[in-house]
Amino acid sequence: MEPHTVNLDPLLRALDNLDRRLSAAPSVGEIGDSGREQLLLRDRERLRARLRAAAVLLAELSDPLVVQEELRRLTLDVDHHLQRVNDLAYDAVAMEVGGSE
Repeated sequence: MEPHTVNLDPLLRALDNLDRRLSAAPSVGEIGDSGREQLLLRDRERLRARLRAAAVLLAELSDPLVVQEELRRLTLDVDHHLQRVNDLAYDAVAMEVGGSE
């Protein structure tokens, strides 16, 4: 009986998709220069480092379930990051238009 092999293609596609989503997000530096922007820049760099680490895990043929769980958490964290970037952009436009609620 052959050992069970795991198809890594879906994990590779998920990593690539997350990287593309981060790259497509608006540049935080274009929005402003407050502490919030700096926090989001650091957050984005941490997410990129985690993406690289997950790619290394996958390349080393680590336990695919471990990589899959990290990708699940990373997907949630990327979603939250992108939402915070969108919130910041919305707030910046609201301030330019002339007010807050």
